[in-house]
Amino acid sequence: TRILRLARIRNGNLAPWCVDAGGEPSWPLSEVGVPARWLEGVQVHPHWREQVEALRRDWPKWESKILLAPVDDEGNVLLMDATGTLVGLRYDGMGLTREN
Repeated sequence: TRILRLARIRNGNLAPWCVDAGGEPSWPLSEVGVPARWLEGVQVHPHWREQVEALRRDWPKWESKILLAPVDDEGNVLLMDATGTLVGLRYDGMGLTREN
C-alpha cells in the first residue's frame, strides 16, 4: 500500500482535497491508501508537475514518498503512465476506483 494525497483544482491552483474541523485545508486528511501496483511507474500530468513539485518542497523529509495527485472536476486522478495515458484512477469523494 502507498499513500496518495489528493488535490482539488481551484482557480488553477492545487489545494488539499479535505479541510479540518476548523475549515483549514489539510493534506493529511486528504490521504488515501492505494495498492502500490496501481502507482508503479506513474507520473503527475505535465500540466501540474511544476506546481506539485513546488508544494512537495515544503513537506518534511519523512513525507517524501507520498505522491501528490491532482483530481479534476470529473474525479479523474491526473496521473499518467509512461506512454502519457491517464492511469484510470477515479475519486468519487468516498474512495478510489481503477478503471483498467
